Amino acid sequence: MIPMGNRLLEIVAATTFGLLLGLAGYGLWLSSQSGSEPDPTSSVTEPADTLIDTGDKQEQPTDWSDLSAAYERSRTATFALDGVLARDRPGQASTVAVRQARAEGRSLDEIGTIAIVTSNEFLRRCELIAGRVLCTNPEPAASVDQEVAAFNQLISGPDAIYSVYETDPVEAQAALGAVPSTQANAVDCWSLIAVEVGLLGQYGDETLICFETQSGVLVGRITRNGDATDTFAVTDLRFVVDQADLEPTGA
Repeated sequence: MIPMGNRLLEIVAATTFGLLLGLAGYGLWLSSQSGSEPDPTSSVTEPADTLIDTGDKQEQPTDWSDLSAAYERSRTATFALDGVLARDRPGQASTVAVRQARAEGRSLDEIGTIAIVTSNEFLRRCELIAGRVLCTNPEPAASVDQEVAAFNQLISGPDAIYSVYETDPVEAQAALGAVPSTQANAVDCWSLIAVEVGLLGQYGDETLICFETQSGVLVGRITRNGDATDTFAVTDLRFVVDQADLEPTGA
């Protein structure tokens, strides 16, 4: 593996690990301020049209702490998965393969040919170019506590960007489409609704997000931002992690 310098840093920064999947990307945008104790009763305003109709959202927001706990479990579970990210833009649509694995302090978060590899609290940003995997030098990775704190800043307290609503798993699975993982296993789902359209937060104007109940793994997500929609769905989920699962494609 050899360092690629600024080019790869720019490429990886332009990808949307945090924005689309909530994978390892929180380390790229963490705030240095931890903030005060969040207030789960903060009031918000939502877009008129939402991905899932869960009733009068303005009157009955869900306690954000349940979603926070689910997110934290997703950052500590042991698993490997394959999935697909579908990007839908006006007049343009594309799909890209996704791989993710986590075990014993190591992790892989890969979208297409770009990956973040974490080991021993350090991460490398890698890309498959002309059959070779090229990686940056290791740099400190955000801890799970830092990632969870950053996530909580988005959904709690007076400066929350999103309100949280528990979402019917059946409706969520229908919105996600035919996803073997979510159809075979019980899931817990939430909707994140932006307090104001166009804020360009990490979860767009709205995100529908689902976690496998038993393991806590994130198995489905739809993010809408204006006319753009990104849908992530797991196609294969397993709980025995091999060495190959933790290496970038082509390594």
